[in-house]
Amino acid sequence: MSFKHSNIENTSCYRYIVRSYNKNCRGEWSEGSTFTAGEPPAPLEAPVVTVEKKTDESNSIKITWPEPLAEDKVTGYAIFIGTASGEYKENKQLCDGLS
Repeated sequence: MSFKHSNIENTSCYRYIVRSYNKNCRGEWSEGSTFTAGEPPAPLEAPVVTVEKKTDESNSIKITWPEPLAEDKVTGYAIFIGTASGEYKENKQLCDGLS
């Protein structure tokens, strides 16, 4: 016997149990089974931070990281910048998350 669960979302966890029944009564529930649709990408290594000096005496900071494995199918990046309070906050004005 089988059941097809369609339209699952990537990285969502699904849990299933099943039981049989007939016209007289219901059987006991099966043991549970879990499934995570897709898998999150592997963790990235720590970024490398460098200072780029410009001719007008202004500087910028560049961070780089190794390219992830092709099978992880990464579609974007979230870059969070540390604040003076020790928190990390995303700033999409400074980074669009695509490269």
